This record gives sequence, C-alpha cells and structure tokens, in this order.
Amino acid sequence: MPNWRLHPSYATVTCLLLLFGGLVIDLNTDRALVVAIIYAIPIALSGLVVSRTLTWWCIALALLANIGAGYGNAISSGGMDAVTILNRVLAAVSFLLVGLMTLLLEATSEEVEELADAEQDSVRERQLRQFLVDLSGPLEPEEVMSRSVVELRKLLEADAVVITALDGDRFAEPRWAAPVRTDLAATGTTASWAVDALPITRNPVIGVRSDQGMMSVGRWRCDTAADLVVLAARPRRRWAARLLGDALTVLVPIRDRALELQRARAGNAAPHGAPSSTDRP
Repeated sequence: MPNWRLHPSYATVTCLLLLFGGLVIDLNTDRALVVAIIYAIPIALSGLVVSRTLTWWCIALALLANIGAGYGNAISSGGMDAVTILNRVLAAVSFLLVGLMTLLLEATSEEVEELADAEQDSVRERQLRQFLVDLSGPLEPEEVMSRSVVELRKLLEADAVVITALDGDRFAEPRWAAPVRTDLAATGTTASWAVDALPITRNPVIGVRSDQGMMSVGRWRCDTAADLVVLAARPRRRWAARLLGDALTVLVPIRDRALELQRARAGNAAPHGAPSSTDRP
C-alpha cells in the first residue's frame, strides 16, 4: 500500500500558508468573484495527514477567513448585497461539507489501518504457532539448534540464518547454519559489525544494513552458557526483526527444556556401584 501521507509538520505549515494566501487573494478580489471556495483546498489537504485536529482547525480558520474577507470587502465597497451574502453562506456550507467528507475519510483510513495491523498480528501469531509445532517434541540440544536455523530461515524467508558463538570480536564455534555451506558469519571472521549492532534493550533483535544487504541481528540469551548471536540475511518477511525477536522468545525455553532432559538422562544412565542380589554367588 503506497504511503500517500504528508509529514504532519509539513502539512500543517502548508495548510496555514494556503489559508493565509487565500485570505489575501480574497481581500484583494472583487466581491462578485467567489474566491472563498479556495479555502476548501487546505481542508481537503489536511486529510493527507489523517489528523482530525488539523482538519477541525482548518474548518474553523476557513470560516473565520470567509467572514473576515466578507466584512473587509463590505467596508471597501460601502456595503454588501444579498447575492454576496448568499455566496459567502454557500462557501461556508462547502467548507463544512468538504470538512465532513475529510473527517469521514480519516476515520475510514484509521479503521483500515487497524484491520491491517490486526491481520498482520494474526499472521505473525499463526506463523509462530507453526514454528513452535515444528520444534516440539523431546529433542536433544543439538537437534534444537540444527532445526532452529532451518525453521528460522523458513519463518523469515531469509537467504541464510546462522546461530553462532562469539570469541572476542570474532565468530566462533559452536555454529549452526542453514544452508550448511553459507559463508555468513564464518568461524574466525570478524564479528565487530554484529557485536556493535547487538541491542542492549529488552528487545533482543535489530535490523541493520550491511555490505551483504539487510540483516536481522539478535542475541540469544542463555542462563547456563554464553549468549549466542543469531543472524538472518536478507529476510523477506515484513517486520522481520520483530518476528525474529518473538521466535527467540519461544526458542529459549525449548532449548532449556532440552538441556534439562539431557542432564536427567545422563543422571539416570550413571552406573551402580554395588551388584544386585541375583548376581551374588
């Protein structure tokens, strides 16, 4: 959907200039010519900002300018006839009609945006549910990581996804990648650009522009080990950084559960020190 809006500050200045210019022209034009209709232009233009406040101000200022110009013309010409008064009234009615239609357009635009946002949220939640289903089940930690890069690449529609550790300012092992042979964040290469981009806020992911194109860079926080870096090269999903952040929120407990199950199985597999009674002579 094209972005046809004006910046609010630009639109406000433009509307005020048009109203002032219309007033100057109106005051210096013969009253027989209905110039006041040009006050409807800034009212309609205010709809490009989708701001009810600006539209109401334009309507009010247009009505005041219409009255002021009519009064000024009456003084300069020595009076005002019925036709001139009727023209001014009809111009005022046109302002109100244009303003009403603009306000209705703004309300409709806001509703369309809300529906579009709700649809995007629904799509993202559905994608995350499918992502969670694809990673469900009793998986080993290594399986969680190897499947995570594959599913993240699918989720983000990215050219490549890499989950890797850091050793100072370089990428290091362990490293998981999809596709496996991608040279993105190769072990031993400099990671300064990714380290500098890593967010320190609650949101663990940020979108950056690199020499390889757009990149979503995130931090996979780990309680029992060093944090990992997640990189998605050229994701084609809308709001890819936000989607990756939501996915990482889901992945953290999945990996923690896999580590707990691994430790539990290792504890159960420990050898017993004493032989059983059936083994005694």
